[in-house]
Amino acid sequence: LLLLTSFFVYFMVYFLLGFLMITFLFLSLIIFTSYYFSLFVSIIFYYIFHYPLFHFLSYLLLIISFVSHYFFSFPLLLFV
Repeated sequence: LLLLTSFFVYFMVYFLLGFLMITFLFLSLIIFTSYYFSLFVSIIFYYIFHYPLFHFLSYLLLIISFVSHYFFSFPLLLFV
């Protein structure tokens, strides 16, 4: 019985770790694509619309995308 419960606990811990890893992987995929998408949008904002407001928006979008990208990919690096 003790062997069975220890195996069950071991399995649950590994299942939880695997679930966390997959969740982090999907999160990083979403963040990675959104990061490049926001980069693309900010470049469009900057080059097509030559207004100070759009320049400000593009800079803001760039800063937000960089911060979110590195903030969310840092915990991923701890797992790898």
